[in-house]
Amino acid sequence: MVVWIADRSRRELRPAMSFGYSDQVMARMGGIPREATNAAAAAWRSAQMRTVRGDGFTNGALVAPLVTPDGCIGVLSAEMKGGSEQDERSQALASIFAAQLATLVSPPASAALPKAAQA
Repeated sequence: MVVWIADRSRRELRPAMSFGYSDQVMARMGGIPREATNAAAAAWRSAQMRTVRGDGFTNGALVAPLVTPDGCIGVLSAEMKGGSEQDERSQALASIFAAQLATLVSPPASAALPKAAQA
């Protein structure tokens, strides 16, 4: 799992924390531009869960938005095996976990950008 948080300009997601990835892998992860054509950027832009179907050779993925009263501040991405990314229970658990996580990683109100600067 990787938690991706928007930078102050809200133009790019940056990896903030992970489970299952080494510090070396995290250090090599780059940012994801807001307009990128992948599930993480799509979930961030839409504030809706996205899935990537796996196959016999690659894992699938769930990407759940981290939504706060100020909007979507990032995403939680998780690699999934055996088609579990399509399972409603897995999606529900990811949604609940992302909602709880959003309350912990949300920037304090004083650090938030004005609404006009977020567009």
